Amino acid sequence: MPKKQNKNKFRFSNMRITTTLSITLVLFVIGVLAFTLVLAKKIAIQTKENVTVTLVLNDSVNSTEQKRLENYLTIAPHIKSFKYISKEDALNEYICDLGEDPSTFLGYNPLLASYELKMQANYANNDSLDNISKRLQAFDTIHEVVYQKDILQLLNQNIHRISIIFACIVAVLLFIAIVLMNNTIRLSIYSKRFLINTMKLVGAKPGFIRRPFIWQAICTGFIASIIAFCSLAGTLYYLQKDYNLFREFLSIEYLLPIALCILIFGILITWISALFAVNKYIRTTTDKLYYI
Repeated sequence: MPKKQNKNKFRFSNMRITTTLSITLVLFVIGVLAFTLVLAKKIAIQTKENVTVTLVLNDSVNSTEQKRLENYLTIAPHIKSFKYISKEDALNEYICDLGEDPSTFLGYNPLLASYELKMQANYANNDSLDNISKRLQAFDTIHEVVYQKDILQLLNQNIHRISIIFACIVAVLLFIAIVLMNNTIRLSIYSKRFLINTMKLVGAKPGFIRRPFIWQAICTGFIASIIAFCSLAGTLYYLQKDYNLFREFLSIEYLLPIALCILIFGILITWISALFAVNKYIRTTTDKLYYI
């Protein structure tokens, strides 16, 4: 008899380990999906923030007017950063790009000083930039506001298309991951269906029967979440250490949302799956248990 008990105990322990590892792998995939979403959002923001808006200044601008404009550019919420390019810098860039110096045959520098603006990602679209352009042109110091409308529109359209395609792929993979977790929990409880039936026959109430199974499922989901997140963080650390990849993502700002995502999925899905599985076997009669 003790041998049989030890054998059953070993079998259930082995099943618990297998269930935990299976859920860990699924949660690791969910973590990779969450990280990919964070990475895609970061790339989209960086791409939009690389859009350049050029403020061409009047040739007659004085230092007071220029200082007033710089104060506005500093406090404007839609401007991420700006860079001043003097007439001399503009001429040097022109010579470097085209290999010709227009001042040699014109007798003066025809280029104008300017500011190159980097916009916040939320404002990197034609509608927002049209409104911002009208406000900037109210300054007497500004001769012209220049930005590539066609390229900006194409950029936003491509980001929108890619986001939709990526969201569909993530939704499908997420659905598959949830189904796999659900099946894993249901199989683990399936092996204990006769134990559930025995507890029901001796008069145990449904709440009393459900409690240990749901608690065990939640603990399994929690442990699997911790292992999955540590595995993901270790993978990212290895990649940034040996291949210098994803260095900026190894911070609380990025890792905390991913950790919460893995933990919520791990606990929520295991809890719901265990609840439905146990309820199913509580409602099932003894004679039907052999045919499930």
